[in-house]
Amino acid sequence: MSELINPDIASVISDCKPYNSIQPLSDKGNLKEMVEQFEYAAIQTALETCHFSKTQTAKQLGISINTLWRKMRNDSGVTN
Repeated sequence: MSELINPDIASVISDCKPYNSIQPLSDKGNLKEMVEQFEYAAIQTALETCHFSKTQTAKQLGISINTLWRKMRNDSGVTN
């Protein structure tokens, strides 16, 4: 499976905390909440790796700059 993942994103993913180390949003947490937690961790890690350059972060994550901004504003709550 790892050969299907872009090498740049693979390094971001490998730096993310494993799911069991992320505190659940609720006792019952659902898939949407788990995805949001993972996206938050991936975006935070990519931002730090790219020295908080939004353009480089979006490229490394393989998403558009608009999608990154939307996820930072709405989905993950990432700010900076």
